[in-house]
Amino acid sequence: MADDWRNVTASSPCPKCGKGDWCSVSNDGNACACRRLADGGTEKVDESGATFYFHRLNGSAFSNGNSNGFHIEPSYSLADGSGRIADPDILHQVYSAFIAFLSLNATHEENLCARELRSAEQSTRQIVKRLGYVTHGQRRLGAVNAVLKAGL
Repeated sequence: MADDWRNVTASSPCPKCGKGDWCSVSNDGNACACRRLADGGTEKVDESGATFYFHRLNGSAFSNGNSNGFHIEPSYSLADGSGRIADPDILHQVYSAFIAFLSLNATHEENLCARELRSAEQSTRQIVKRLGYVTHGQRRLGAVNAVLKAGL
């Protein structure tokens, strides 16, 4: 669990209190443990007995320009495209990069296998893999960031 969190720094401060020390942010940018500001967070106590406040951030922990690789602001907005959808080749590149970052969790795989998608040549697991099923769970923010880093 400790590997899922990192300490804040002066260049990448706490998204709640704005300080560059003592607090932590989850590696996926979805949560922070602020040791100074309650502000709607859930009060918790760490292993050493110190109080901190757990805040869900919905992946926006570093939208203030202190990205440090955790959150990348989009290069374009919907208005830039005048509301038009991208062409199919671009959409394919974006969706392929997004899906490549994700995997299928065990519960979803078991549920799909229970449906017994079978053919004469392939098992259910082979069909599920070939069709590219993935879970859009907690890693979806990382997948979006991977697409943005790829320049798509």
